Amino acid sequence: LIGYSNLNYQGLDWFDYPIDISSKLNLHVDIWTPNLVSIDIYLISAVSPPSGTIENKVTKTLLPNSWNSIDIPLSNYQAKKSAINQIKLVGTGDGTIYLDNIYFY
Repeated sequence: LIGYSNLNYQGLDWFDYPIDISSKLNLHVDIWTPNLVSIDIYLISAVSPPSGTIENKVTKTLLPNSWNSIDIPLSNYQAKKSAINQIKLVGTGDGTIYLDNIYFY
């Protein structure tokens, strides 16, 4: 469980250790928030040479004061699935979130 307050942008980065999720179908994350009604979730891969990234967002509606169990088909993302190295979260209104159970399946 990890929490972020005053969220407007947060990146979870493992740039030097990209993971291959090409055999997976979905991204799962559980999010609890007292005050956000939506969040943008990005899946990111570095391009070769490392001069940029491939990314796009999926916006999910959140129910405040409740755990939100989110499953996103990986087909919604343009990132190179064999070299994922970051997840970016963008909120509005400087809200607070708690993340748990982040995995690919």
